[in-house]
Amino acid sequence: MSERSLTEALLGLNYPARAAFATAAAERCVARAENEDSDYHDQAQPDALTMACLSAISDIWSGLAVDPSAFSRVSHAVASFYLTPLWRSNYVDEPSKASEAGGQVHVQSALYAALTFLHGSADLAARAALNANQFGSGERERQPRDLAFLQTRGDALLLDPTGSTGDERAAARNIIDDLRAGT
Repeated sequence: MSERSLTEALLGLNYPARAAFATAAAERCVARAENEDSDYHDQAQPDALTMACLSAISDIWSGLAVDPSAFSRVSHAVASFYLTPLWRSNYVDEPSKASEAGGQVHVQSALYAALTFLHGSADLAARAALNANQFGSGERERQPRDLAFLQTRGDALLLDPTGSTGDERAAARNIIDDLRAGT
């Protein structure tokens, strides 16, 4: 699926469903990156950039399950990303390094998912998914299924913790669990 057609399809989803789509793709991308043989694994501990973006995935899922404090945590994760020296050296000074740095593709995907959660952008959701495609391994086949799943069930995802009932929060958690499980 091209970036344009994916973006157009994502425009048909509500804001939280777009965030769920991007986060599911980013989460799979991170899982695959952790299993890859790369310089990423040679580090004793993941860098601040990686830690900030990876923790955002968990916080996004919490926010989509209607956790009122998740928006703030995801905002802080994005801010942490922008404050790292790696942002400056890899993305500002030499933008071409960002696409060449295969070990950072998963970080880019997580960042796009976090920004989608914060802003609801279909373009950012598409970028999260397209970055995840770089790791292959069934991702291109999985995304249309995720999209179809969210087109039928995504409207039940809410981002208003104050106006939602216990049943609505449970329904949102079920959708997230099903999406993450691939059902």
